[in-house]
Amino acid sequence: MARFNKASLTIPNLHPKVPMHSIKVGLRPSSFSNTLYADTPFNMDEFHAQVARYMSIEENVAAKKQA
Repeated sequence: MARFNKASLTIPNLHPKVPMHSIKVGLRPSSFSNTLYADTPFNMDEFHAQVARYMSIEENVAAKKQA
C-alpha cells in the first residue's frame, strides 16, 4: 500500500475514484474484495477504515478457531 500511495501522489490532478478503482481491480477474488464491491469506499481514508474493520473480523475468527 505504501508503494501504491507513493506512486499515486506523483500523478497530478488524480481523481479520487481512480485509486479506489485500481485497488479493486487488482485484488484477487475473496470475501474482502466482495465487501469492497458491496460497500465501495469513497476515498483512501474510508478504504483504510474498511481494511481495519475487516482485519479485526479476520483476527477474531482466527482466534476463535485456535481456542
